[in-house]
Amino acid sequence: MISNPFILSLIAFLILGCKPESKDKHQNAGFQRIVQESPQQQEELPVYYRFPSAREMLKYIKSDALIYRTDLINSTQYLDQYTDSRSQTSNLGVYLADFSYMILFGRTRQARDYFNAIVELTSDLRISIPEEDEITQRISDNLHDIDSLIKISDDYQSYIIDYLIKTDREKTLALISTGSYIEGLYIALNMVTDYKKNMETLERIADQKYAFNHLVRFAKSFPEDVHTKYAIRHLQEINEHFNQLTISGEAIKSERTGSNRMVFKGGEQVTMNKEQFEMLRETVTKIRRDIVKHNH
Repeated sequence: MISNPFILSLIAFLILGCKPESKDKHQNAGFQRIVQESPQQQEELPVYYRFPSAREMLKYIKSDALIYRTDLINSTQYLDQYTDSRSQTSNLGVYLADFSYMILFGRTRQARDYFNAIVELTSDLRISIPEEDEITQRISDNLHDIDSLIKISDDYQSYIIDYLIKTDREKTLALISTGSYIEGLYIALNMVTDYKKNMETLERIADQKYAFNHLVRFAKSFPEDVHTKYAIRHLQEINEHFNQLTISGEAIKSERTGSNRMVFKGGEQVTMNKEQFEMLRETVTKIRRDIVKHNH
């Protein structure tokens, strides 16, 4: 099964299904269990608050069996080719996911370059970040401190979400979230090199079915926006694959704690066979290629 930040964490969060005997495994992945909110409270939670960011997703699937691949991130050399609003917004999400990926896997040599790309796109999109120069300096001062980099990344993404919500630009958040989530999914799927040897990772990727439904709902909140229509088209294509996955057991529910951590409850299991995995990977790779497309 599978499963950052945004409002206060960027792409905000999933629904973990786990078998009773797997509780410790999921807790060790960074999740904790809390009392379930009432159905009314669940219904009142904003949709964007209940799907995972790329960092949360990648942290959930990370294991010693997965090897970091430098070819999976979108090179910052293409940054200047993103000149229109849609490509800038989508690729801000992509670079946020890439930044999280390299930090989580301890590959921080290029972290400053990727953070600078994120800052540049944020500025191009006129998203105001408080004390941005100070945050940039914190990145430089902590390049070899993974925990500090994760905290800085979470803070920065929280500022982005907070600003977009306060200025009624949730449709921009939907597009950023789509770019980031698809990039995270692309990375996760392409780190799997052997279907049989990476079954646990694939189970966790399959669990994204629930988070993905929340993301689709969020994007559909802005059906008249031309850029969001672009995102919805991609999301629906991916969602067709998730909807074909086999489900068994008790329903899963997601919750967010007061510290903005996503937690998961339930025992439902989503499974994905080899053919479904390969088809999902092919579709996500094709869509990701369209999002990051450049001249060379």
